[in-house]
Amino acid sequence: AGYINNGFNISGNEIEMNSTSNIYGLYLDNINATGAFHSGTVSNNMIYLTGGGNASAMYLQNTQNTLFAYNTSYSDQVGSASKCLSQSNGAQLQFMNNIYSANAGAVADFNTITAIDSVIHNNFYNTGTATFIDFGASNYGDVNSFNTTNLQANDNIQIDPGYYNSSDLHVTSIGLNGSAKPLTNITADIDGDTRNTSTPDIGADEFTPASFDLKMLGLDGNYTSCNINATTTVSVK
Repeated sequence: AGYINNGFNISGNEIEMNSTSNIYGLYLDNINATGAFHSGTVSNNMIYLTGGGNASAMYLQNTQNTLFAYNTSYSDQVGSASKCLSQSNGAQLQFMNNIYSANAGAVADFNTITAIDSVIHNNFYNTGTATFIDFGASNYGDVNSFNTTNLQANDNIQIDPGYYNSSDLHVTSIGLNGSAKPLTNITADIDGDTRNTSTPDIGADEFTPASFDLKMLGLDGNYTSCNINATTTVSVK
């Protein structure tokens, strides 16, 4: 989208793209949402990119007066310059209750920090080795240092979202449950499920976590002397 001069709402979209070229899931350029404070809203969207190029799941350029809330974005692009979120120029931008995750490139690049009003209650996560968060001229390798160093950043977390799979960005991680900041103008999620009015969930998906959040991460080694066969039941208490 480009050259919008009034209030707008981009909500409830599922965007999935696979390409070896440089692609963008959501591209906003020269957006000026005139009117009430943060009268432009981008919310409850799921954006998934995969392929071999350098890309951004969410690319924001010269965007003003806009709230980004309850979005889930995942970049599985393997290009070293790929980013989940890329921002430059603009003014009065607020990022709240979003999930930004990446496999190879940086999770987020906030190029123009004077355009940022706040970055709060988001989840940033990556599994690659690229810079975690770029904020102006500063680079952060974890979310704690990002939170404590910048006045605009607060209550952001860093956990694995636990996606259903690489292309289904519904989540399972209990750490996202109840960790968002309530917004009175966004009362449902991408599926139409009602959001909790006091403790909503981070990301596009409002969910109920499993009663027992337990999984095996691995074995320290191979053991052959325990007399365990294929039908043995193992209990964890």
